[in-house]
Amino acid sequence: MTPTKGDVKHWLKAIGKNRDWLAMECGTEKGTVNNWLSPSGPFPASAMLKIQSLMSQYKTVQPEDEPVQTNRLVLEITEERMRKYERAASEKGVPLRQWLTDLADEAAEERQLRPTHSPWFPWSDNFRPMLDTPGVNTVRK
Repeated sequence: MTPTKGDVKHWLKAIGKNRDWLAMECGTEKGTVNNWLSPSGPFPASAMLKIQSLMSQYKTVQPEDEPVQTNRLVLEITEERMRKYERAASEKGVPLRQWLTDLADEAAEERQLRPTHSPWFPWSDNFRPMLDTPGVNTVRK
């Protein structure tokens, strides 16, 4: 089945990619991709074949018939960091959005597993013996 322009837009959003990325993958400019996705712009057959190939390679995580309820998080990062993150996600075989979400989930779970202490308790526990030792306590009562 040939995807519609709406399918391509939805797919890009679902995998966390943008038109710049699609242009790079198709060997063209972002403006050309914008034209393809505009209401009146035609998709060349060669571009559609490439996009279909990419769509089978980068599958969406969420089934298309299920409504997606999401919160948006925008990261402003350098191109170098973006490429690093894309490589890491690719090595795991998952879309970038899923890789970032998994990483954030792991960090949140790890944080929840750490015991929470007031910053004052370790200090007072470490120095209590010294404070309770006669002749060392310089605080007068």
